[in-house]
Amino acid sequence: MEDLFAEDRKNLPQRLDHISLKLSKVLKENRTLRAERSQLQEERRTLRQTIDRQREDSLALQKQIKSSVIAVSMTAGKDEVAALRDQIDAYVAELDRAIATLQTAN
Repeated sequence: MEDLFAEDRKNLPQRLDHISLKLSKVLKENRTLRAERSQLQEERRTLRQTIDRQREDSLALQKQIKSSVIAVSMTAGKDEVAALRDQIDAYVAELDRAIATLQTAN
């Protein structure tokens, strides 16, 4: 009787080598992707810290601005107060744009 699997047994070492090569490539790519993922997670953490610092700075500046407005409004005329408020509004808008830019970078 003829051996039906003789040809398959001949090709088995080649097939195993081929599978082994593919597995090695997949494992190498997996290591690369894991390293890249770690790097991106670290970058994300750093960006979040930057955003948090910017928010804190923005809040501190807004409080400082309010204090300045109160102090100036007590000693300045209406025209000076209006001009100062416009300038402060421009600063606040600029801070908001900077925070939005940082958030989109995240």
